[in-house]
Amino acid sequence: MRLVFHLLGWLLVLCGLIVFAGDLLAYMTLDLFTLRPFGEVWAAIHRDSLAMLQPAIERHVWAPLWQDIIFPVLLWPAAPVLFALGLLVVLVTRRGAPPVKRRGFKR
Repeated sequence: MRLVFHLLGWLLVLCGLIVFAGDLLAYMTLDLFTLRPFGEVWAAIHRDSLAMLQPAIERHVWAPLWQDIIFPVLLWPAAPVLFALGLLVVLVTRRGAPPVKRRGFKR
């Protein structure tokens, strides 16, 4: 299961880089550099899931969670959000260092 989340983390990092590349491409063609908001990128991919997220969280989880945490994150630039979220998942799911074997007397 850890491998699945680890790969998902790398996929998020890749998506962050792709979104940033798209923002750079828009800069080259329009000569206006803006980072698209995370909510805009999500809506471009699947608008219905974003529209259903707000009532689901407000009714079934905790109403202030939407207004105080999730909605502001949707206004943040998408590339850094995806990249940071991906790195966080990769770091949490990485394997730790193997245990050190000690030499000497056994008890």
